[in-house]
Amino acid sequence: MSNQSTSTNLIPDTPSIRAGATDMLARGLKILILQPKSKNPNPKHSPHAVNSCTNEAKVLLAFNGTEQPNYGVAAGHNNLTILDADRGLRNAEEFESWKKANDIPETFTIRTGRRGTPENPEFGAQMYYRNATATCGFDIAGVTGEFKSIGGYVVGVNSVHPISGERYEIYKDMDFTPLPDSVRAYGKKPSTSAKPILATHPGKSDALIPTGTRYDTLRSKAGSLRNIGLNTDGIYAALKNFAANRCEDG
Repeated sequence: MSNQSTSTNLIPDTPSIRAGATDMLARGLKILILQPKSKNPNPKHSPHAVNSCTNEAKVLLAFNGTEQPNYGVAAGHNNLTILDADRGLRNAEEFESWKKANDIPETFTIRTGRRGTPENPEFGAQMYYRNATATCGFDIAGVTGEFKSIGGYVVGVNSVHPISGERYEIYKDMDFTPLPDSVRAYGKKPSTSAKPILATHPGKSDALIPTGTRYDTLRSKAGSLRNIGLNTDGIYAALKNFAANRCEDG
C-alpha cells in the first residue's frame, strides 16, 4: 500500500491517512470520516456517523484541508463482521497462539494503535470476516472485545490512536474470510437478566459499564433519548458524554 499522494496542499501527517482510506475504497469498502486523532465521527463530513459511510471517491476531499482526520471502516454496511480484540493480549506471539487455540481462522487483519505501557503492553487487533451479524461483545479465553457489525465501524488503517498516538497498520493482508459459525458462536447474546448497574444519583454506584456490554447499553439509551424528542445531534452529544464518564474504556 503506497503512502504517496498526488495532492500538494496536504499537511505532512495527512497523506498516510489518506492513502489508507484510498486503499480501503480500492478494496470496495465504504468508509466514514472521523475527527482528528479520534474514534468519533466527524460532524462536518459524516454527520450521520456510520450511516454517512460511502465508497464514493469524493469522500477523500475531507483530507484536502488543514485537518488531519482519521477515518472509519463501516462493518455492517460492508456486510462484514469485524472481530475487534481490545483486551487480554500483550504481543503478536500471544495473538497467534490465541487464534490457534480457539480455532479462529486467518483473515484480513489490522493491528490497532493500542499499545499499553512498557510495563503492561497491549496488542489490539481487528479481524475482518465476510457476512454481517449482530454487534455484540465477546470473551474468548480471557480476550475481550466486540464483534463490530450491524450499526458498527472500526478505525481504519493508518489512522492515529487517540491515546497512544500510534497508527493502525495492516498485520495480515489477504482476502476477507467468511465468518465461520464457530466464531459467530463466541458472541455474547443480549441478556435481560444481567443489566449493567447504572448510577441514577451521584455516589450511588461508581461501577463502570464493561466493554462487552457498552454497545447494548448505548443503543438502549439512544432509544430512550429519541423517545423523549432529542434529535440526532442531541443524542450523539449525550451518548458521547455518557460513554466518556460511565464506560470503562471511555
